[in-house]
Amino acid sequence: MKARARGSPAVPPGWRPATAEDIATAAGVSVASVSRVLNNTGRVGAATRERILKLAAELHYAPNAAARSLASRRSRTIGAVIPSLENLNFAIGIDRFRKVLRQQGYTLLLASSDYDNDKEEAQARAMAAHGVDALMLIGSSHNAKALGFLAARRIPVLLTWSCRPAAAGKPEPGALPCIGFDNFAAATHATRYLLDLGHRRLGVIAGGTVDNDRSAARVGAVAAALAQRGLPPPLIETSPASYLVSEGKAALHRLMRGKGAAAPTAVMCMNDILAYGALLAAAELGLDVPRDVSVTGFDDLDFAASLSPSLTTVRIPAEAIGNAAAAWLVDSLEGRQPALPPLLVAELVIRKSTGPPAAA
Repeated sequence: MKARARGSPAVPPGWRPATAEDIATAAGVSVASVSRVLNNTGRVGAATRERILKLAAELHYAPNAAARSLASRRSRTIGAVIPSLENLNFAIGIDRFRKVLRQQGYTLLLASSDYDNDKEEAQARAMAAHGVDALMLIGSSHNAKALGFLAARRIPVLLTWSCRPAAAGKPEPGALPCIGFDNFAAATHATRYLLDLGHRRLGVIAGGTVDNDRSAARVGAVAAALAQRGLPPPLIETSPASYLVSEGKAALHRLMRGKGAAAPTAVMCMNDILAYGALLAAAELGLDVPRDVSVTGFDDLDFAASLSPSLTTVRIPAEAIGNAAAAWLVDSLEGRQPALPPLLVAELVIRKSTGPPAAA
């Protein structure tokens, strides 16, 4: 006789998975009531709902997703391809996205592209093979082959995080819908704040700008704001690993090394992780922040207010993006033709890491 694998439960003879009909019989209600409760698609009295959910748990009920997908030609699964699993703001936004989808009876399928549009295309094709009903992408710059493939498969695509004013609210005919904020405008506001403090020599620490339209827009905004005031372009240090504190430290060392009087009096970091590293490097170099050099970030992660000095940064509306994106996709898939929200606001949060330059 074959021995049962240690730790695996015994299955009683004749056992089969519970069905919605089994739950309905046990609860003394209709199958339609069970369906409304389990799919969260209609109103059922609180006591009846509680009884159905309790029986579903006791009977180890799980919906037959494959059968449901065949019947409705929909999987109730929405895919999302994000550039990095290391970015805490992406994690915050995706968590809100997932929670709203779950409340509406949808499942999230998540993948990462590592800031590589070719990898993003491969992930999009894999998600299409898994039958996703729609796909959420980060940013506005994507592989044309990927977008063409998704269009041919009639898979709706929603762009998030980086929106130009013309792309939000009412996109132009043929343009993909977008929910997010204007990275160029947000970085322009932060740059002008530093210029108004009296800074004239700026440094920038950023992640790579290839296949990353958010970083490219922020860096471009700094250069444009300086040019508008007749000032020289910023000193730029790019980091291949933009979510490592050590990269921010190394970049600030490079920006200040041997520059003397030409060293930047303010350094704009394009995320808070790099800014944290820059603050550590400033301490190693014996520089007082903000007297010797001001430092800004971009994200407003949870630790930003607790750093010493507290970090001036741009607060990204990550939760609002996740909420709005999930709600819009669900409404679209269910035929409610929702309007796109206007551009969200990325707010400059001024703290103690910035001030006028010592010579001002």
